[in-house]
Amino acid sequence: MKTAHEILAEEALARQQHEAEEALWSRLVSRCRQPRGQMPFAAQMILSAVLLAALAWVSPPNDHRGLYVVGAFVVFVFVPMHFFQLWRRERVLRTVIQRYAPELHQRLEREHVA
Repeated sequence: MKTAHEILAEEALARQQHEAEEALWSRLVSRCRQPRGQMPFAAQMILSAVLLAALAWVSPPNDHRGLYVVGAFVVFVFVPMHFFQLWRRERVLRTVIQRYAPELHQRLEREHVA
C-alpha cells in the first residue's frame, strides 16, 4: 500500500508531464496557424491584383513605376512569406506524425513520402 506522500508525488509527476505535453501541443498548433496580421495568400493576391489594376488605371501613360513597385513587393515579400508558412506547417505536421504516430512515420519514410 502506498503512502500519501508517494501518491502525491505520483500525482505531481503526472500533472507536470501533462502540462509539458499541453505546452508542446499548443506550441505546435500555434506554428501551424497563420501569423498575426498576415492575410491568407489568396487575399494577398486579390489585394495585389486590385492594387495593380487601380495603379494602372490612375497612372499616366508610360509611367508604370508604381506597378513595378507593387509587382516587386508581391514577388519578393508575399510569395516568400507564403512558402515559408507552408514549409513551417509541413515541419510541424511531420513532428506531430513522428511523435504521435511513429508507425505511420516509419511507413511514410519507407515509401519516401516524408
